[in-house]
Amino acid sequence: MTDHPLSARDRILGNVRAALKATENDNARTFMVQKRLKLHKRNLIPSRAELPMESKVRLFQTTLEGQSASVAKIAAADALPGAVAQYLASQNLEKTIRTGDDPIFEGLDWDGAMITRSIGATAGDDPVALSMANYGVCETGTLFLTSGPRNPTSLSFLPMTHIIAVNERDIVGSYEEAWDGIRLASDMERRGASGLPRTVNLISGASRTGDIEQTIILGAHGPKNLHVIIIGKA
Repeated sequence: MTDHPLSARDRILGNVRAALKATENDNARTFMVQKRLKLHKRNLIPSRAELPMESKVRLFQTTLEGQSASVAKIAAADALPGAVAQYLASQNLEKTIRTGDDPIFEGLDWDGAMITRSIGATAGDDPVALSMANYGVCETGTLFLTSGPRNPTSLSFLPMTHIIAVNERDIVGSYEEAWDGIRLASDMERRGASGLPRTVNLISGASRTGDIEQTIILGAHGPKNLHVIIIGKA
């Protein structure tokens, strides 16, 4: 009987253990890892993130606008189709969008706004996508989008124009607050029964690079245009 050859994963982990002078059954290290994962120790939270709600929303908007994004506000979700149509018209874009199957998009009057909506991941041939963010972080003007059928990751990278809706109540001060929310059972239920997502995409403005002759180019690695719609409390 011959031994099975070590997989690449086993070799890599073996080399790491050897460098750390650790064994595979190191109970002390296992306990330390489990404790760290359970406690979710927070990083330093800057004072700019510790604001009343109205100020958080204002900072979130101004920071996004400073990162080449546009921002609009609506009173309630039923105004979303109209807000999307208004933005598309302002950019001279066709009223055709692709979204995930987030329940917030269901039951809205897309036909009344003369918008054609398709659902699911994109193969790269959709010019405009609409996503629903889990959280907005005012600290850096960053949107947290968890992957899954309700929010396919391809919608965040392949279309040239990305529209992201976020509830005003989900605008928080710091990254730590957003991560805490994603771990909560209520947020997992919002994403479905799969538990934690495979990916959390953090989006702060339109895609850009300055690699070529230090000239800022938009749309280099993802959408060229980012439009954020804040859904109010009503």
